[in-house]
Amino acid sequence: MFFLSIPGTFRTILIIIAILLLIRFLRNFMNARNAITIEERLKKEKEAFEKEKKIAEQEKGKVRIIQEKKDAEDTDFEEIK
Repeated sequence: MFFLSIPGTFRTILIIIAILLLIRFLRNFMNARNAITIEERLKKEKEAFEKEKKIAEQEKGKVRIIQEKKDAEDTDFEEIK
């Protein structure tokens, strides 16, 4: 009876080790996938920032008139004492 349970115990231990290795592999895979997504987002943000910076440098000192209708309220000048 004792000899019959040794292969079953050994097989159970191997199955548990295989499941733990599979979980570890999946966790590493998901972390790598998440890191790639974050890296792509940061790269896009950096490119957008560099583009805006380049445009700002080119238009430095230039004046533009924008004809947009904005709600503005004119107020009278009052001197505060």
